[in-house]
Parts: sequence; structure tokens; C-alpha cells
Amino acid sequence: MQMHRQVFPNPNDLRQYPWGYGNEALQNYKFFARLHTALFPYIYTYIKESSITGIPIMRPLVLLHQDDPRTFSIEHTYRFGNEFLVAPVVEPTKPGAVTQRTVYLPEGNWYDFWTQEKHTGKQDFLWRNSDQQKFPLFVREGGIVPMLLNLPDTLCEANYVNTPKVQTPDAGLQFLVYPASSLSGFTLFDGTQLTCKLNGAATTLMLSSAPRPVLLKILGGKPAAVTRDGVALAEQPAPVAFDAATIAWHHDAGAGFVFVKFQHSGGVAQIAF
Repeated sequence: MQMHRQVFPNPNDLRQYPWGYGNEALQNYKFFARLHTALFPYIYTYIKESSITGIPIMRPLVLLHQDDPRTFSIEHTYRFGNEFLVAPVVEPTKPGAVTQRTVYLPEGNWYDFWTQEKHTGKQDFLWRNSDQQKFPLFVREGGIVPMLLNLPDTLCEANYVNTPKVQTPDAGLQFLVYPASSLSGFTLFDGTQLTCKLNGAATTLMLSSAPRPVLLKILGGKPAAVTRDGVALAEQPAPVAFDAATIAWHHDAGAGFVFVKFQHSGGVAQIAF
């Protein structure tokens, strides 16, 4: 995410900047810079944990899977916190070159972050994708990933930026949720907590948080109804209408997610469908 290249004394050498490598490289940089920024609540939570426990956010598979001998010698694959598994392609992905790699997934079920395809763990499989903005990235079944709801221009606080033209982070949060039959949860650095339990076809989520806008993005089929604290929420089938609503739910069949949005008033709220 950061280039350390000294170009002095030639001010026309742009190779220390993302835009110095052509438009394709610039678009890739923008894509991942935005994803990195959106993941700030997730990353900051694990950085805080690391400062207390010493466990890094980038975790070799063997660190979390010490009873699986297959993980002992695996390189270039790591857990990013507890929710993600990353297997970067470390060879060029130019046309006619590498667009695939073999990935070993440890115990459990794993979802492709880009396609939501489900894979069973403790085996190898061949991952393929020719898109340079995609690489092998998986979320564990039961995983919950907190992200910024509204992508800011900077992560600096408003009083530091001191200009309304630059959008700074607000209190809004979105959660990517991959339900599992066992109770799963995630507690953020500020104490915000979300838990999820899948019981047959029924999904129940419990949110404990300060007041803030919330968007839940839950992997699953279209429910018959969605309730918040026992009160039915309005369905907005059209994406434009859902975006305009303050409180509603929407199912995106193409993406495979149920979206639920509301202004959380603080305390504990239950979402069920």
C-alpha cells in the first residue's frame, strides 16, 4: 500500500506513485485502497488485540491450526485476523501468465469473498480468476466482518482535517455476516458486538452498540420477513428504494445477501428472519 522509492534528482520519474505505472495499475491501487479503508474497524480491532496479546493480524496457518500437519510447511497463505484467509498470487498475472493457484483450506467451511462459493476445508483446490482485482480471499463460515458504512476520503478525524470538503469517518458500520449453525460473534475495539446463530432456516442476530447507522449484509436466501425486536421491517425489492430508505430490508439474489438497514438507537437489538 505504500511505495518507498527515491526518484531524486529526476522529478519526472513517477515510479514512486501509484499513477506512475499506467491506468490499469492505478485502478487496481484504487480498488484495494478503498477495500483497505473500508476494513478499518476490522483491522483496528485486531491491531488493538495484537498490542495486548502479541498475536499479529497476519497469522500463518500453523498458528491457528497447530493440529493440522498440512499447515506446517505452507507459505504464501495466511489468516488475516480470524475471519479471513488470504492466498496471494505472487507471480505476474499478465495475459497468458498466472491466473490461478492451488490453495489449501484448513478445517471448516470457507466462502470465496468475491463469489460467495462455498468450499470444504482440509483439502486443496485450484482457484481460477483472470481478473487482476481478484485474488484468493476467503471468509470462514461463521465469520463476521465489520466495515465502515460510508467510505471516507481519509481516516483522519474531522478536527484534524478541518475542512468540510474532505469526508472523514462517521459512526456508521456495516457487517458482513456468514451464518453458521454454532453461535458466532465479533466484538469491536470500542465494545460494539454482533452475534449470529443459524437454526435451520431461521437466522437470529443480536447487536449491542452505541447509537449509529447500521447495515447488516447476511449471506443467505430470501426470507419471508425480517423483524427488528419483533417488529416487521418493510421490504424494498428495488435497490434504489432500499438505498433511499432509513429502515428496510432487501434481498440481492445475484450477490446472495440479505441487506438490513436501520438507525440503531443504542443498547441491544435483535434481528430475525
